[in-house]
Amino acid sequence: LRTGAPPDQQCPLYGRTPLSLAAHAGAVDVVHCLLQTSAVDCNQRDIADGCTPLLQALLGPSLPAAAAIVDLLLSAGADPDLCAI
Repeated sequence: LRTGAPPDQQCPLYGRTPLSLAAHAGAVDVVHCLLQTSAVDCNQRDIADGCTPLLQALLGPSLPAAAAIVDLLLSAGADPDLCAI
């Protein structure tokens, strides 16, 4: 982000955003940092599977991190109704 990387750019393979990848990986600090930018849409769906960052957090390997990330995403306006795919 400091070098100007777009925080909402989707990767070409699966169409996941940095927020979606960080949520799935359980990277609480990265999720928090990304949510501080105005360019990030916390409800943006992945192209390949339609998952939102909220759903990616729940599918990730770390339950304690998922709880913290879910709280961050919901506080940022994530819509839990969009989790159904």
